[in-house]
Order: sequence, then structure tokens, then C-alpha cells
Amino acid sequence: DRTHGGDFKGIQKRLSYLEGLGITAIWISPIPLNAYGEYHGYAARDFTKVDPHWGTLEELQQLVAACHARGIRVILDVVCNHGGNLFQDNSYISPPASYPLIYRDLSRTHAPPFNSTAYWHAQGSIGSWTDPEQILGELFGLDDLKTEEPYVRNQLATIWSNWITWTDADGFRIDTVKHVEREFWRTWTPAVRANAVAFGKTNFFMFGEVFEGSEAKCGSYTGMKAGGAFALDSVLDYPQYYATNSVFATASGGAQS
Repeated sequence: DRTHGGDFKGIQKRLSYLEGLGITAIWISPIPLNAYGEYHGYAARDFTKVDPHWGTLEELQQLVAACHARGIRVILDVVCNHGGNLFQDNSYISPPASYPLIYRDLSRTHAPPFNSTAYWHAQGSIGSWTDPEQILGELFGLDDLKTEEPYVRNQLATIWSNWITWTDADGFRIDTVKHVEREFWRTWTPAVRANAVAFGKTNFFMFGEVFEGSEAKCGSYTGMKAGGAFALDSVLDYPQYYATNSVFATASGGAQS
């Protein structure tokens, strides 16, 4: 077991310390039950259950309530692109060609509602990070959900809407946004937002990770820039990250940038 780090109770014990620092929101790692031995949260095998190394759903609910009592908001880390690496790995192959999806161990499989190989892509792992087609492949071998399928979209909207109602969380940080087709965000985000509003969350905040140095590319996933319905409220400022590194870390860019 490679699990390490704290849990919900541990965070709750430190809320006075966080409040003293002036913290008004906390963002915690993904909470779903992960594939075997994975501690980081980005390798779910059951999107509907809390990974026990964090604690229990009740303990998470207690943490959120304790945060709210102090005026601290709670952000959940959300993954829609992929699950744990349970299928055998392959190098990237362009569609419509595909591989047969074979579990390494039939006792270790994806849980419902994604317990059929029909819900996962079979093109193998990303080999080129500059090829727009391959960007939609498996990220470091993590099994890649067919987010273009209506069933998968509906299930992911239901799952993450349920986490809002189960936990009373205040927002989502959304992982690997550019590795999912844009149309997904134009359908998933409005559905989740509508469910949040129905629950009484009229200011639910959703921001994404677009690991990209281009301002235009990052911005294209926000508001209505993606075309059609409103997508994400914001994204992390990776262009600033790259610019800062170029000036202060690698000295490859001038300070003017």
C-alpha cells in the first residue's frame, strides 16, 4: 500500500491554524476510491465511494460543516477524463483502429456505472503531447473514459452532482480539461450547475486545469468561449506559471514577459 498523507479528521483538527493564516477556501485531493495502491486520487476505480484512506463520507460531511462554520469554503478535485490503470497498456493507435481492452487482473475491475469495456477508449496511451488527436488518448496509461458517449456524460454529471449534495461542497477544481473534447464541457458543466442550483448552490464555482502556456487556449475553455453553452468559470493560470519559470527558473525569457 503506497498510501500516505492525512485524512479528513486531520484537516479538521487544523482548521484553527488555517483560519489564523487567513485561509478562506481549501482544495483537497480527489476523494473517490482509487485503483490498488494509488494514493494520489487521480486513478479512480469507483467514482461513487470515498477512498478509506481519507476516512468516511460522514467524516467528510463533518469537515465541510466545520469549514462552513468558520467561513471557509471547500473545493473538491474532480476527474472526468480517466480512471485507474486497470487495463493492459498499449502505445497510441489512431481511431478507428483500436485495441481489445483486457484487464490485468479480473479480480480488479472498474466499478459501476463504468464496469463495461464499452465505456472506455481503446486507442492506447498518449505518445505525442503536441498532437491534438493523441491528447484525447490515455494519460500515462490511465484508462480513458468515452466522454463523447451520452451514457458516460450523463453518469459523470450525476456522479459529481451527487457529491455536491452529499458533501455540501462549494466548488470543483477539474482535472485534465484539455484531454476531454470541448463538447463534453458544454454539456456536463451546465448539467452540474443546474443540479447545484436546485440544491441551493447558486454560486457554485468550477475552475479547470488546462496544462498549457497559451492564454488563448486556456481562455477558450471559459465562459462561452468554447462555443455553445457556458463552459467553466475559470482555469488555473498556467501561462503565468510558464512565464514565471522562464524568467526566474530557466532565465530563458526576459523579465518584461
